[in-house]
Amino acid sequence: MSAYLTWYMYLNGGSMSEPKRSLFKELKQGLEESLELTKLLSLIKTEWHEEFTLFIGGHDVSEDFLQYLDDSKCCQTAVIKAFRIQVTAFRRIGGHDA
Repeated sequence: MSAYLTWYMYLNGGSMSEPKRSLFKELKQGLEESLELTKLLSLIKTEWHEEFTLFIGGHDVSEDFLQYLDDSKCCQTAVIKAFRIQVTAFRRIGGHDA
């Protein structure tokens, strides 16, 4: 049992309904994804954070950001890690093991 689930069950008298368990799992996953994004952003220069999040979300970005991506090994690493996280999420959605 995860520490998150243990903590929640402790606060709620030791029991959790299936809908709450499902919601809690989604919230936990969202938190983990948020923490992962924070780690990825630590590899990116602050001025490029917004365009990085746009880029990994599949949106258009400036030529300047694309040049930064070409020049920065750290940015390239962050993009690769972000895409791996997305692939894992898509596999999970599709019912495949991550």
